Amino acid sequence: MDNDFKKISWFPGHMAKSLRLIEDSTGLADVIIYVLDARAPMACFNPELNRLAQNKPVLYVLNKADLAEDKSTAEWLKYFAKLGGGAMKLDAKITNSAKALVPHVLKLAAARIAKYADKAVNYKVKGIVVGVPNCGKSTLINNIVGGAKAKVGNKPGVTRGKQWLRISDNFDIMDSPGVLWGNISDQAAARRLAFIGCVKDEILDTAGLTKLLIAELQNLGYGGLLIKRYKLETNVFDVKDGNLAESVFEKIARKRGCLLSGGVIDGERAAALILDEFRAGVLGKMTLEQSDK
Repeated sequence: MDNDFKKISWFPGHMAKSLRLIEDSTGLADVIIYVLDARAPMACFNPELNRLAQNKPVLYVLNKADLAEDKSTAEWLKYFAKLGGGAMKLDAKITNSAKALVPHVLKLAAARIAKYADKAVNYKVKGIVVGVPNCGKSTLINNIVGGAKAKVGNKPGVTRGKQWLRISDNFDIMDSPGVLWGNISDQAAARRLAFIGCVKDEILDTAGLTKLLIAELQNLGYGGLLIKRYKLETNVFDVKDGNLAESVFEKIARKRGCLLSGGVIDGERAAALILDEFRAGVLGKMTLEQSDK
């Protein structure tokens, strides 16, 4: 299969059901906590979820910031701050790091809190966490509550139903299923979603996807990180003829012993290796999109 992402079924039945669940839940929420992958925040910026915010205040959380370039993340924070609401970066894998979002949420709900305070009522703010699959929503929630109270997985599509969790006397939070939008015409955004693991690898040609990733990283100036990680020749990207990405892919496969009998490249194994190391940040800090400010 090729990697023409227009051919992918982005919106299967469970996605439609998940979208309805989110639509119902946002009506109950005071603040939308919009989790974006810091490496490709605009690719994660789902127009459907944006509509479902229903004019509620939004806190944009650039998660997995430890995997992205710091300078680029700082520019993206400025961009999202200009949209109104609030913006913060996060590495939800660091214990208690997500607790930093609580004051942001309470600030965004300050008017509502004050309204009830006038009636001598201690209002409990409700925040719903939304985002595309595998952006780290459940990890964020587990971080903020201090334990594995929300289902977490390393594959997209783990969370399925409503889970309201008590954070404090004045703040409840709810996880939501990750949702991709139904009709994505921006092929560059679709590729980036696949690169960072928001699309199930099972429905993709992972070898083809990895070659696209290699080409993308080279175009973004990250070729040197690939050379360093896989101990490639320094001139490996100087090839003028043929498919450069395919050539580099094969060289990495041979370096790492991803071979079948007869010395044939094991493309699936090589792809899994490179994709896993990219997604885990082993190759280095990388940002696939730059803010135009």
